[in-house]
Amino acid sequence: MTEREARERSGLLSVLRYDVTVDLRDLDAPRSTTKVVFDGKRAGATFAEARDAGRDLRVPVAVAVGTQAREYTRSLTYDIGGSGLCRVVDEADGSVYVYAASGPTAAPHWFTCFDQPDLKAETSVRVESPPGWVVAGTGMGEAAAAVVPTYATGFVAGPFATETVREDGLGVVLHAVRSRAPVLEGVAPGLARVVAEVVAEIGERLGCPAPRKGGELRIAFVPGLAWPAMETAGCVMVRDSLLVAPGSSGYARLVSVLAHEIAHLWFGNLVTIGWWDDLWLQEALADVVGRTALRATPAGRPYAGAEARRVHSPVTLDRHRPALTAADALASAASHHYSAGVRQVQDWMRALGEKEWWARLARVVSEGPLLDAGALAPPERRSTAGADRWEELQRAVAACEIDGPTALGVLLSLLGHERDADRLAGMTTWFAERLRRAGWTRPAGGREAERLVAEALREVVARAPDGSRLAATATYAWVSTAAAPPVRSLLGGLDGGRSAGPLAWAARNRLAALGELGRRGIVAAGDETGAEVATCLAFLPDAGEKERAWERLFAPGLSDPATLAGMAAGLWHADHPEHVTGLVARFRHETAARTDPCSEPRAVALARFAFPRSVLTADAFTSVGELLGEGRLRPASRAAVRECAAELAWGVRFRSQWMNLDAV
Repeated sequence: MTEREARERSGLLSVLRYDVTVDLRDLDAPRSTTKVVFDGKRAGATFAEARDAGRDLRVPVAVAVGTQAREYTRSLTYDIGGSGLCRVVDEADGSVYVYAASGPTAAPHWFTCFDQPDLKAETSVRVESPPGWVVAGTGMGEAAAAVVPTYATGFVAGPFATETVREDGLGVVLHAVRSRAPVLEGVAPGLARVVAEVVAEIGERLGCPAPRKGGELRIAFVPGLAWPAMETAGCVMVRDSLLVAPGSSGYARLVSVLAHEIAHLWFGNLVTIGWWDDLWLQEALADVVGRTALRATPAGRPYAGAEARRVHSPVTLDRHRPALTAADALASAASHHYSAGVRQVQDWMRALGEKEWWARLARVVSEGPLLDAGALAPPERRSTAGADRWEELQRAVAACEIDGPTALGVLLSLLGHERDADRLAGMTTWFAERLRRAGWTRPAGGREAERLVAEALREVVARAPDGSRLAATATYAWVSTAAAPPVRSLLGGLDGGRSAGPLAWAARNRLAALGELGRRGIVAAGDETGAEVATCLAFLPDAGEKERAWERLFAPGLSDPATLAGMAAGLWHADHPEHVTGLVARFRHETAARTDPCSEPRAVALARFAFPRSVLTADAFTSVGELLGEGRLRPASRAAVRECAAELAWGVRFRSQWMNLDAV
């Protein structure tokens, strides 16, 4: 499958759920039944993947609009390379074990699916096995309904020995072949302690607990696995040859491998690559995050320097005994690729600073569900001089050393050469929130400044690669600064003006702010109680709508930060200060009481978003100062208001100094 085919399929459907049943009651004739539920975005044709007798198959799938289901039943054959469906024999006692290890592109070997990493779905696997067997895997027990990619789906089944240790509220369940039971018993307490500490450390650093916190984390030591370990959702698989007693030479390697796989609970299962060419990033992040967690935890620190070198299993895969499988060779070659990836991630960390890098990583995890290297890499600067000009511009404006038109000229020059999407977003946000708001006292001057910025952004869109983040960022920024006719034309081209997508709503917000779209047109475009309509109404240049928008900020059910920020952007639009002057008094007298019942994070957010930042007058600053002096705000909210007041004071000072020089 090519990346283009994968993108076409993602545009055609989204997968909601897989229910997979594997019948192992007759070990010589395994079968699987897969029910897949998906949502068709539009009518079309695609295919699901399967593998039969060593042949890769494309199963035709007709897609209609809406939710639909398909069911596939097939006979299975065992793989001998340590991925797919495998049957292994423990040479020590002849016991048979079966496992399904998907890995990249191997899921279709044992269940029919849409096998690409970005089509994640709730997945449940059920195994019908011989009596007395232990079974663990995806969607079993407390891991049910996990949303995972197909390559992280799998199970283990067999007469495993099991040790369960509870550490800090986490049940660590360890499985190994029966012949290794004495080693498993000896290793379980110390290994469980390392696992629990690493899980807690990573969760704390990312601000996101492990998916199974308070439940169980299962780890199975599997004979003949193609990789040292695999982050199978519901049961991490580790090659059984890595299971060694504490104090032995290989124990540090075992701990290092487990830390890497635990990190995959976040980078792999929770946040996933969009396509296979980013697999290096996922593995590098797991390596860096896992090792960092080991260094930070008492139980893991002694083993933080170990490398997860790849080894081979001594057991027989079915009746075969390969010295080195093709999968092992590929994994060994990939380890060099991953090492380069680790160096790349470490370079990013050094360039950004550890604190900023971890903050970016936490945002990636919280925003998910796909992993984007652009969100973690530092901005690429064309030259140090260019970077210095941007920093110098911000400093000069903050110090009131140059006026709005002069600052605009420098900004236009920088926009004309910018190639990094993040820096471009920073520049346009700075223009809207600082320079545009304070730089011109007359609306005509501000509109002309917007026209010039829009022209510069149009040039950025024209030269940016199609589909790139730079093109998308510049397009949205252009919409927020362009005049009404081209914005109306853009909206008309989006499904005849009926589109409910984010770009269409950005266009409506702009038209509303310009007075070119009224309440009736806004409400007709969407759900009157929805966030998009509420945000767009806040952009209207009308005192009554501004009052209603201010009230909506405090609505109990409104907690999404992005929605709050969007409404505030409309409410405090730079061209509408005369419509919100009455809200200065309301902020002064009502904010403390309205935020007092809220949680602290929500209270802080409301204090920032309800602050009258577009009313750049000495009277507004005095009113806010009176609120701060009363002591009725909670400490965190008072700090937020104080920061906003400092920005307001700067705006008043900037305008006072340059008020006679605001013509473009």
